[in-house]
Amino acid sequence: NDPRYNGLRKGFNKSVEKFPKVIALCTNTHEVAEAVKYAISEKLKIAVKSGGHNVEGFSVNDGGMVINVSKMNTIRFIEGDKLAVGPGCTIAQIYAEILPKNYILPVGSCGSVCIGGLTMGGGYGLFSREYGLICDHLIEATFVDGKGNTHSTKDNKALLWALKGGGSGNFGVVTEMIFQLQKAPLGMQAF
Repeated sequence: NDPRYNGLRKGFNKSVEKFPKVIALCTNTHEVAEAVKYAISEKLKIAVKSGGHNVEGFSVNDGGMVINVSKMNTIRFIEGDKLAVGPGCTIAQIYAEILPKNYILPVGSCGSVCIGGLTMGGGYGLFSREYGLICDHLIEATFVDGKGNTHSTKDNKALLWALKGGGSGNFGVVTEMIFQLQKAPLGMQAF
């Protein structure tokens, strides 16, 4: 009965009509972990939504729980050429931060796409021919597994490899990502 329900359940493809039982609008890793534990206790299937641009509508489900991480949209620079972002950050938000500092990431051209789903799906972008996929620039991630436990890939390279385009939510819910930035091509900051 929440007035936000219809807006939160819909994604970019308006022809997809799915109706989850619960939408957990999370703002941090702890809330994601609690949502996963609640879904387990209530036997609810989980879908993860950062921006909802999946054409097939996989970021929402019928009768289950949608863990919406769109409010997890913090951005911070680390060591100058690394960027920590929440999965709800849009490409437009990221570029507003990194381009003035003369950096890029090989993301797509739709500014409202969120980095969480893009990265977990591999992430083809405008500079992919030269720099590869966005997941190739992922150097660390924090995520919540299917039991509600929080993990970091900092000391687990196999897990990091598995997250890089390995199935958009099959391993858990990513709550923060750290990327290695690339220097912007000469003249790029003029755009």
